[in-house]
Amino acid sequence: MWKSKDVYYLSGNTGILAKDMGKALLCQFPEISFNEELIPFIRSESQARRALDYLVGNAPMAEAAIAEVRRRQREDMLGIVASYVTPGVYSGMMRGRILASVTDFPVLQGRMAIRQGLRALEGKPLEPYLGPSVELVEPATLGRYPMDWMLPPAGFVPAYDVAPTRP
Repeated sequence: MWKSKDVYYLSGNTGILAKDMGKALLCQFPEISFNEELIPFIRSESQARRALDYLVGNAPMAEAAIAEVRRRQREDMLGIVASYVTPGVYSGMMRGRILASVTDFPVLQGRMAIRQGLRALEGKPLEPYLGPSVELVEPATLGRYPMDWMLPPAGFVPAYDVAPTRP
């Protein structure tokens, strides 16, 4: 494992969101010293090539990057990190294409919310400070957490039926 690592935050704008997201991920590795550099206002591929080691972004970016990194034959040079888990990110981590992601277990949160709602309807006291922690997941640690805490069942499609009302 590294003792120190360079991290570059590339952004088409000011880079504040990218840097905040990166810091949330980097704090998971207290044993590594990070040298961070913000590179805002990237407007071309040549600007983005500057010393890239990792592509860090949202889940759709990570999913798309798998094929793009392979197409450009840069799999040994670029790591991919996602900011949240989707079925595509999960699959990418299982295949070793995505290095890491973070999860706050959204399906588990939904179950907890329903349980709290039922407790309220039944007149029972609500559970204070209820919620899962945010965890770093990577291929080696995926098995520690039930997949159904992170991802909906295959084929799940949410259905909403909201009748509009006028005051």
